[in-house]
Amino acid sequence: MKSCKEIAKLLVPGKKLFFQEKIEIKMHLLMCELCRKYEKQLKLISFKKIKNIPKEDNISDKEVCELEQEIINEITKTGP
Repeated sequence: MKSCKEIAKLLVPGKKLFFQEKIEIKMHLLMCELCRKYEKQLKLISFKKIKNIPKEDNISDKEVCELEQEIINEITKTGP
C-alpha cells in the first residue's frame, strides 16, 4: 500500500489518474483519517479559488450556483 506522502502527491486537484491509482487512493482513504482530512482541505481550497475567479460573460448565474452546489456536496459527502 502507498504511504501518506505518496497519496498526498496523487490528491492534487485536476491531476489525471490511472484506474489503479484511483483504487489505491480509495483504499488508503478508507484507513487513513488524516489523508481524508487532507483531501477535504484540498477540495475546500480549490472551491475558494473558484469563488474568487471573475465570472465569464458566457456563464449564467444558474450554472455558477449549480457548480458551487456540486463542489459543496463533494466536500461535505461522507466517506472516501
